[in-house]
Amino acid sequence: MVPLGIAADDAGNVYVADTNNYTVRKTFRVIIRERNKPEAQMSKTSEIYEQDLVLWTEEQGKLLREGKLDEADIENLAEEIESMGRTERARLCSHTQRLLEYLLKWFYLPERRFPSGYAAIVEERTMIEVVLGCSPSLGDRLPQIMSLAYPDARRLAAIEVSPLPDECPWTFEEAMTLPIEGV
Repeated sequence: MVPLGIAADDAGNVYVADTNNYTVRKTFRVIIRERNKPEAQMSKTSEIYEQDLVLWTEEQGKLLREGKLDEADIENLAEEIESMGRTERARLCSHTQRLLEYLLKWFYLPERRFPSGYAAIVEERTMIEVVLGCSPSLGDRLPQIMSLAYPDARRLAAIEVSPLPDECPWTFEEAMTLPIEGV
C-alpha cells in the first residue's frame, strides 16, 4: 500500500487512503480530544481576549496565580507583556519629544515665555522621571529615544519658531536640568 492521504474524523480516528483512494483501514487512534481540550480553552480565552480585555486579564491573572499554565492564554499573555514594554518606551519617547519641543520654544522664542511654558517643561520633566522610576532599564535607551524624539519636537516647534538646529542642542541630562528662567 502506498498512502496518498491521511484523514482524521471528529472522534480522533486516523485513516490512510491507498493508491486507489479508498480508505483501507483505521490506522490508529489519536488522542485528539485531549489535545484539543487546551486548544478549545485557548480559543475560548482568545475569544474573550478579543471581546473583553478586562475580563480576560482577570481570568489570566487568576490562572497564573493558581499555577494553571496549561489553561492560560500563553500567546496573548506574551503579546501583552511585550506590549507593556513597548508602551513604556513610547510613553518615554512622547514625554521626551514634548519636553524638547517646549525647550526649543523656550530658548529660541524668548519673547513668548509664559508661566504655562515653564509649567509644561516642569511637567514633562516630572513625567519622564516617573517613567524612568518605574522602568529604570529605559535609561539605557535614552540616546536612541532622544534621536527619535527630536525630529518631531523640532517639526512641531518650527510651527512657531525658526530657524531651529538640525541636531538636538542638548543631551538628555541637559534637557532634564537646564535652568528655566525668565518668566
